[in-house]
Amino acid sequence: MSNDKKPRLKFKANLPEKVKLTFDEPISGTGEYGTWYMYGCIHGGEEKVFFPSELLHKMIQLSKFGKDSEFEILKNEGEDGKMFFTVNGKTIDTVQSEANQATASAPDPSEDIPF
Repeated sequence: MSNDKKPRLKFKANLPEKVKLTFDEPISGTGEYGTWYMYGCIHGGEEKVFFPSELLHKMIQLSKFGKDSEFEILKNEGEDGKMFFTVNGKTIDTVQSEANQATASAPDPSEDIPF
């Protein structure tokens, strides 16, 4: 997929953006600032690309979003002035916790559990 003709979606503070992914995995590479990720999406009826921060990329991956997944990204300004993202209203902590719960397994009842 070529980026030259696709408009770039840039997130603005406190403006929720609904996106629908156009492929399963982002394109990635390495540049002067480390690893970058490029996602293709439909936004406002138009095909675009966006380059998420490392944390936003992690949230998308933990949420197991792929092609045709629709979700809302919001760039928030915290009380301390620092920016952070939410996906469908969830912070990285919530997304991480839900992913951990989904992969957690119950203890094997046949094993001795020390108390």
